[in-house]
Amino acid sequence: MYIKGMVDKCDQTGKEYYPDVEGVWVLAQGATGRFCAVLWFGPEYAESAGLDIWSREQCEEYAKSKGGWLDID
Repeated sequence: MYIKGMVDKCDQTGKEYYPDVEGVWVLAQGATGRFCAVLWFGPEYAESAGLDIWSREQCEEYAKSKGGWLDID
């Protein structure tokens, strides 16, 4: 799932940002149930990819429905 967050790089394009910019975090669930960021996308890539970006509340609900929790702070 995708959620907005501050990024210092884009894993898709390799572009680096200084200072950090608002981009997108890709969240995935690990074996323990924890959902955490595994990839970071810059704003240009995120916009061009047409990602379905969820709110924190949507991500929390989804994680809970899968028996997990968010670990993104």
